[in-house]
Amino acid sequence: MSARFLFVVPPLVGHVNPTISLGRELARRGHTVAWAGHREVVADLLAPGAELLVVADDAGSVDQVLAVVPSGPGSRMVVTSRRRLVPLSAHHAVHELVLRPLEATASREVLTRVVGSHRLDGEDLSALLAWCGGWPLLLRQVAATLALRPSQSVAGLVV
Repeated sequence: MSARFLFVVPPLVGHVNPTISLGRELARRGHTVAWAGHREVVADLLAPGAELLVVADDAGSVDQVLAVVPSGPGSRMVVTSRRRLVPLSAHHAVHELVLRPLEATASREVLTRVVGSHRLDGEDLSALLAWCGGWPLLLRQVAATLALRPSQSVAGLVV
């Protein structure tokens, strides 16, 4: 029976070396082996023709993305950006997914999951939710601030 293995590789060479021979032996025995980590570290571990998934988070420009596009035939890339990178479609097949702000209920849930309902009970969140505008990154940052500052009032964040 064939199994699938994923090795997550930190950008520290000493941590990778012990897993290389194990990964190669598993692949030799017919198992599917995948490596996740920084491209510079993982590139030498991939067999010729290996499929690669590259994640470019918070890309600022098309040039930034083009510099890390994988070349393998089955490789894929996921790009997140705060900007629309429309010119990217002139170079590659692009499937764009535009994320909209979260509704108030979902925004409240993000805060509650991070901070805890006990911390938000009795707080008027309407101004804070309006200030965050439903954007998940901002909601997470505000939630992290509240979680790290137990004495911080919700009202005090929106001044």
